[in-house]
Amino acid sequence: MESAAGSVSVSGNMPRKVIAVAAGDRYVYSWSRGMFGRLGTGSESDELFPVRVKFQESELKFIAVAAGAYYNLALAGSVYSWLHHCHLLYVLSLFMHFGVYLDCHMDGQLGMHGESSLAPQSMERFLELGSPGQSKAELELDSERKSKTSLKICAVKAGGMMSLAIDNLGALWMWGNCPQENSNGDGSLTFVSCFTPIPVWDFHGHTVVKVACGNEHVVALVSAGEKHGGDDLVCYTWGGNGHGQLGLGDTENRVRPEMIGTFNQDFQWTVYEVACGAFHTALLTRKKRPSDTVESMCWTFGLGDRGQLGHGTTQTALVPEPVRVTTAYISCFC
Repeated sequence: MESAAGSVSVSGNMPRKVIAVAAGDRYVYSWSRGMFGRLGTGSESDELFPVRVKFQESELKFIAVAAGAYYNLALAGSVYSWLHHCHLLYVLSLFMHFGVYLDCHMDGQLGMHGESSLAPQSMERFLELGSPGQSKAELELDSERKSKTSLKICAVKAGGMMSLAIDNLGALWMWGNCPQENSNGDGSLTFVSCFTPIPVWDFHGHTVVKVACGNEHVVALVSAGEKHGGDDLVCYTWGGNGHGQLGLGDTENRVRPEMIGTFNQDFQWTVYEVACGAFHTALLTRKKRPSDTVESMCWTFGLGDRGQLGHGTTQTALVPEPVRVTTAYISCFC
């Protein structure tokens, strides 16, 4: 059956999740399972071949894409997302008019309230909280003046039910099904639906350089000092830890970011890249001291029941363990 997008659409035995998304300078393409409108084509039809996603603005240059469990994000002259259940109409105010296009799930990972959307929607205002570099006290004092700082989004990531973004000031934002401290005061972890982006205050005074998220956990590479300079990144993890996906040596959940001790300042390897599956994590490291050959090593931890850790077993790993293969790039999904 020919779809409106001009490609073959089959609703037969398709995979249950989006397999891939791709972006060029001017176009975004998606394919595979279309349920909940996650392909952004204007319908829920499955697509066996790449189909161009149409955006409201015609002149956009796309910088990055990110695929979540049931939705996608695209970073362009604006940031966009699309998905199941909540149509979030919320744009980022940025220096170069970057925005986010989305479709949304009931947990708010599209960053807006509303109904389901089958096509990309622009996030018109990222968050009117002033600069995320301000402390909470400064923010409260500034709220009466409604001070607004235009932000430029530099990176977006999509997880199972949460979305993340890093801005030009090195601040981290999250929305969707976000890990928070339980309101009963016992310090336990719960997940709260956030329909608008909120800043992660724990990294105030530092620069977030890379971030990734799984179904319930977040991993961030953050500068040791205020600015990022070379091999100074520290790896923090928090959220759900039922399979050891935080790499902290146990299966206890974490409400707030905690540093992975393996990659401390004295370790000979420094982390420079991160990727998360639903319940496991992969990191890329390189030698701190210069050498004649480029040395890179991959480390994985978390759920390993399908061999996804690459350790030659199906066992779970609670701390980072090296994968015995030369690696230059990592990507995880399930």
